[in-house]
Amino acid sequence: METANLQLSPEAAKFVSGPPPARMMAARGLVPLSPVDLITVQIVLSRDSDEKVAAAATQGLTGHPVNILVQAVNSSASPELLDALARLTLPWQVKEAILLSRHVSDDTLVWLAANETEEAVLEVLGGNQTRMLANQAIAEALVGNEHARLSTRKRVEEFFGGKLTARVPDLEEAELVEEPEPLVPEEEDAAASTAAADDEGEDDGFDEEALRHLLEDDESSASASPATEAEEESEGGLFKQISKMKVSAKVKLALKGNKEARMLLVKESNKMVSTSVLKNPRITDGEVIAIASSKSAIEDILRIIAGNRMWVRLPQVRSALVQNAKTPIGISLKLLPSLPEKELKQLAKSRNVSGALSQAAKRLMAQRASKH
Repeated sequence: METANLQLSPEAAKFVSGPPPARMMAARGLVPLSPVDLITVQIVLSRDSDEKVAAAATQGLTGHPVNILVQAVNSSASPELLDALARLTLPWQVKEAILLSRHVSDDTLVWLAANETEEAVLEVLGGNQTRMLANQAIAEALVGNEHARLSTRKRVEEFFGGKLTARVPDLEEAELVEEPEPLVPEEEDAAASTAAADDEGEDDGFDEEALRHLLEDDESSASASPATEAEEESEGGLFKQISKMKVSAKVKLALKGNKEARMLLVKESNKMVSTSVLKNPRITDGEVIAIASSKSAIEDILRIIAGNRMWVRLPQVRSALVQNAKTPIGISLKLLPSLPEKELKQLAKSRNVSGALSQAAKRLMAQRASKH
């Protein structure tokens, strides 16, 4: 970490040049300084000749609350400070703030692109086409970083149209968002059999007669006469009944059940069960939109929806995915250009999405405005 070029305020400088006790207090963060000054002092002291002071400063730097570190990054105009922080093991939110700072240097971005191991950080970096176009070395480093998702690396490689020296290995990768193949009946049985491998005993709890209400046609279920009081009381029993079923039975029900069953099972914690709901041939576009909008949807489900060409053609699905904080940032950034101006403005101001996404929305709006 290079500290020679770090600029210290007069208040901060006295703690760096003071006696060992004063330096130790500063290293531990026990001095009255602003977040930026304190962190700058700790970075300098992390290279102090006194090993105890240096160790305390390093520990103090990595021990700050995330909001303090982000505040320091956002209020700093020092590329050297941002570079020093970028090379520390810090929460991804801090790295994201560094990436979004207009003061971060290209050298820092190249270093992060080549050395960062956190996928979320690398996905944010992969969405900053402006900086990569200005300095292609950033893209080269990112494409060569094996810690980045293959989908992120592929997206950057495709953006430069084969002009990069670095290449993503031509390997079949599960990480890329792909359209799921619909299951045929034999495959349904195979999926249930696979799940059953972990079940003990012969009875998996799939009683078609008992589950008739969850297997009947959606239209029949919707047009049925209002439930009696006794039926309403037994409704809650369905949750208990399903909870007692084994995984293989839940998968069968997810693949064959009606809307009521699908809405119950898509919330299952076991992703083999919840993702099987999307393979049910009776699932509707309306359900997919609702699932894509759900804050409780797991990442695997959102990836499958984003990878289905038929679903992702729907504007409501694209909008729901981009606005869902659970959607991987790489997918959101890829779908962002397809959104209308009104939704981009909402995203640019939204506090419910990541800073990377709101910044990308602002950049896209500016690009569109410059063309008019």
